[in-house]
Amino acid sequence: MPFKSLLLFSTSVALALHSVSAIAVPVRMSQVGTSTPSAVNDIYETCQKNANAVVTLYSGTEIGTGSIVSPNGLLITNYHVVKEAIQAPSKTKIYVKLTNGTRYIGRAIKSDQPNDLAVVKLDTQAPLPVPVALAQPGNVRLGQAVCAIGNPFGLTSISVGKLKEFRGSNDLKSDIFLIRGNSGGPLLNEQGEMIGVNKSIWLSETGENTGISFSTTIGIAKKLIDDAQIYLERNPSQSAASAAPLSPSDSSLQIANRPVASGGVLGAIVDAKSLIIRQIVLGSPADMGGLRPGDRLIQVDGKPLGSLATLQAFLNRRQASASFTVKRNQDTMLKQVNFKQNYSTRTL
Repeated sequence: MPFKSLLLFSTSVALALHSVSAIAVPVRMSQVGTSTPSAVNDIYETCQKNANAVVTLYSGTEIGTGSIVSPNGLLITNYHVVKEAIQAPSKTKIYVKLTNGTRYIGRAIKSDQPNDLAVVKLDTQAPLPVPVALAQPGNVRLGQAVCAIGNPFGLTSISVGKLKEFRGSNDLKSDIFLIRGNSGGPLLNEQGEMIGVNKSIWLSETGENTGISFSTTIGIAKKLIDDAQIYLERNPSQSAASAAPLSPSDSSLQIANRPVASGGVLGAIVDAKSLIIRQIVLGSPADMGGLRPGDRLIQVDGKPLGSLATLQAFLNRRQASASFTVKRNQDTMLKQVNFKQNYSTRTL
């Protein structure tokens, strides 16, 4: 079947990050991965451990993700996420939010438009989370489990899959489900090393998200990061802090509105046809209850979940807890989920 490539920021997909009212529209996609349940947990936990190094970027009309890659505050992200600030720096700022809620202003100091990459410098001398480790380009191998961290609606979430193909010298292809807000986020291997920067997805000819994504490979990203470090060494004045942390209520920080919950909070993106979980929001009831990307929801409190409407009706009852029966690869298991109406991304 023919597909077409689409940058993540252009994707038109309904989301369900913390509200059942916005669960993802149907997509044609097979279950993520073929690994054992323990392997699914391992790669998910790898992303959990690295989440503090991942930030949310707001720039003009765009929202995206970036990774801290150096102690002096360099971030790697997509060019298209910060394009407005690069093209009109006097009109558009780059705002960066850490997982603990601290917010800073950033500056794009190097970019690579053909490979959809940009390096942003945080204007602060405050201590930052430990940077994400960068893989050696020669250690990237096909078939390995991978995970992606992204920030749809500013909520840090995780998806998992496998590395499927090398596309020339610049791109990686994975069977990992990404949506708007994942742009610029890291693709990590089992060791927690970044092997790519997520940038685009494949749509079917009918416009559906196929669950196939593309990343710029780490070799290209490392070259741009090295160029940015050389630039700062030659221009030391550009390394000086020039902005204090922003207040969460700062009126100049334009943040996309989150969906309003109409039912109980689960904290997952669920495929409307298969009821397979595609992404899990860190710190959500789904995350804390042990649900993982790739799990197919079968029952809740012993009653079959035959459709998205059934799941929505259950969540609208706002129960304190529920027991979900899920299919994870070839295993069926029970997961106890405790609901709460307010939660924030967990600091790891």
